[in-house]
Amino acid sequence: MQIIGFLKDVRILVTSDDSGLIETIKNAISIHSIKKEAYIRKWNPEGQVFSLQDYYQRRWGLPGTASYKKAQDAFMRSLAGYSIASYLLQIKDRHNGNILIDDAGHIIHIDFGFILSNSPGSVGFEMAPFKLSQEYIDILGGIHSEKFAEYRALMKSAFIAVRKHSDNILLLTEMMSKDSKLPCFVNGQHALSQLRDRFQLQLTDPQVEAFVDKLIMSSCGNVFTRLYDTYQYYSQGVL
Repeated sequence: MQIIGFLKDVRILVTSDDSGLIETIKNAISIHSIKKEAYIRKWNPEGQVFSLQDYYQRRWGLPGTASYKKAQDAFMRSLAGYSIASYLLQIKDRHNGNILIDDAGHIIHIDFGFILSNSPGSVGFEMAPFKLSQEYIDILGGIHSEKFAEYRALMKSAFIAVRKHSDNILLLTEMMSKDSKLPCFVNGQHALSQLRDRFQLQLTDPQVEAFVDKLIMSSCGNVFTRLYDTYQYYSQGVL
C-alpha cells in the first residue's frame, strides 16, 4: 500500500514588499488552546499532565478503534510533510501556539516569521532538524511501532521526491532574496547556500535514506526542543 503524505497549502495575497494577507486555517485549534481548555475543564486527573495523546483519545476514541487509527494516520502523514518542510526551510518558533490540530487529526504549522536563517531572539534553542517531541512519538505508538516505521518510510520517500525539485525551490528562493528587506534574507547568499546544502544533492538515494534516519533520531525528544517549549511556557505561558 502506498503511503501518501499531507502538507497543508494556504493562499497568500501580497499587498506590498513587506506585508500581505494569509488564508485562515479552518476547523483547527492550536495545541496550546487544546491544553488550556483541558486544564480549565479538568479533563486530566489532578496532578497529571494533559498530553496530546490524551486529546486524540478523547476526540477520536481509544487506540485500536477505527476512528483513532484514522486520526493517527492523518497525524503521521502530516507530521512527515511538516518535518521535511521544517528541516529544509528551517521553520522556527515551533511552540504549541503555532502548531494546530485540525478536525481530521492533521498537524499544521502557522506563523512563518522565522525561516531559513533567523530565529526568535536569535537564541538558537531550536537546534533540532524539526520538532519531534515525545508527545508526537507517543501518538505514533513509540519509536518501535508500525506507525513510526511508516513515518520513517514516508520521510525518506518525501525527501527523495523533494530533491527532484531542488532547482526550482532554490531559484524561487534566490529570486525572493533579491533586494529583500525580510530578516531571513539579511545574508541572502549564505541562506541560499545553506538551503542548497540541506538538500544533500551529493548523496545517492540509499545514502539519503541513511541521512533521513539520522535526522529523525537527532530530532526524537531533542533536549533543545524541550528547552524551547519550557522557555515558551515560562516566558509566554504557552502550554
